[in-house]
Amino acid sequence: FDINLEIAAAVNVPAQAALAVLAMLRLGGVLPGAPGRTGADAAEMVRAFLTRLRLPPLHGLFEDICFLFVWTASVMQMLLLCDGRYREFPLSTFAVPLLVTVGRLAGGDVRGGGGGREELLTSTVLFGAAIGSAVLEGKLNTQSLVWNGCAVLLAVPMIVRLEVFFFEKKNQKTSF
Repeated sequence: FDINLEIAAAVNVPAQAALAVLAMLRLGGVLPGAPGRTGADAAEMVRAFLTRLRLPPLHGLFEDICFLFVWTASVMQMLLLCDGRYREFPLSTFAVPLLVTVGRLAGGDVRGGGGGREELLTSTVLFGAAIGSAVLEGKLNTQSLVWNGCAVLLAVPMIVRLEVFFFEKKNQKTSF
């Protein structure tokens, strides 16, 4: 590992472990959902954690970590799309978030509502860059197809949450 990979592993491995524990607590009914959380809330949680060096409260932490993994996947997907020569497809980096996403979708834990512009931008970038990367790499690169399919899967919960965002915006009346 070079220094960049060591830093990434030092952050990613504990974050995947925390997500796995929070997912088990959520599945066990111990940790209630916080569907009103947005990407802005996740960014604020990270800022507060880094400036105060204290663990964040459990309420909403599951949703925040899920958003951060999807945001990270969208950044990595853009890097793969724009300059993928020396990059590997990060399947192991997102193993736990992928399993959590499949579990949430299968268990009906993903509900509409709570999404905003952060979710719109992140899911659009991830989804679009995954499709672009799959087209660019071609159908013979199975590793690319598997990762890009997983990237689309990671975007699905945010897209479901945005359903209500678009519906509410459409039904709002503007007054001048």
